[in-house]
Amino acid sequence: MAFESVVRALSAIYTDLTVAAVLLLFGIVLGRLLGRLALRLLRELEVDSLLKITGVKMPLSELASSAVSHAMYFVFIVLALDRLHLATVMFNVAAAVLIVALVASVLLGVKDLVPNALAGLRLHLGGHVRPGDTIRARDIEGKVVSIGMLDTLMETKEGDSITMPNSLLLLDTVLRKKRSDGLKK
Repeated sequence: MAFESVVRALSAIYTDLTVAAVLLLFGIVLGRLLGRLALRLLRELEVDSLLKITGVKMPLSELASSAVSHAMYFVFIVLALDRLHLATVMFNVAAAVLIVALVASVLLGVKDLVPNALAGLRLHLGGHVRPGDTIRARDIEGKVVSIGMLDTLMETKEGDSITMPNSLLLLDTVLRKKRSDGLKK
């Protein structure tokens, strides 16, 4: 009796694996077929040449056919995972990976924003450097044109405009030429 239940369980697992493999193969074939069909249809409609006339230089027909193929692949992968009773687990893992990637992207995006914004605030409140001052920082000498929240715009003697992150102005030694009010750093 126990042997029969083991055989039934293994048979069910084998059936699920076989059906999942067939679904994956069918999805690959269908995805390629629909992708090629979409490519042929968009080329016959001359979508790319119409876009070139409007100034868009993007191979939309190839991108759309690739999107159709990948959408079919995705659908059949989900169907195969569902047949193996793994769809929920995989969606949870994918959601966790997506959330981690999103948080990492945000953190990497603001890693320079926060120090520069705080330095800009300190420059505005502290008065270390003001528009009109001639300063030298990082072997660059120029006249401060404006101090923004994130960066400072300087103009060199040659007339070049240089944008310097505010955090560099606070971290580096800044040599300021004598002001008319007598202050010097």
